[in-house]
Amino acid sequence: MFNEQQQIRFTQLWTDTQQSVSHYVSSLIRDPWALGVAKFEVLGYRRDAARDRMTCDSVFLDRYTEVWAEVAPLLSHELEALRHCFSELALRPRTIIKLRYAEGETSEALRHFPISMLSASR
Repeated sequence: MFNEQQQIRFTQLWTDTQQSVSHYVSSLIRDPWALGVAKFEVLGYRRDAARDRMTCDSVFLDRYTEVWAEVAPLLSHELEALRHCFSELALRPRTIIKLRYAEGETSEALRHFPISMLSASR
């Protein structure tokens, strides 16, 4: 069982990777049964982590799973379109976006980056 600090760290790590994992699973398995497996994994985790601050009952989880099954394919198409648009950007704006969103630099920190660094790929 995680202590509170470990739980917070786990939540941060999971939040950072959740979308990537979701897209990975949906790219391999398009059938709704994968969502059912994921739902039972979440329920098992929730049972084991009952003292977690976030509570989520089975009715909510059922409805969330139904809605996610409808939304996930749309997100997949949007992600592909976003990747295409990103690949069309010039080097400098692409580098700025990578620094800000992939590497977690703050907007404030980017203001202080030398222009030469923003034009070079990291």
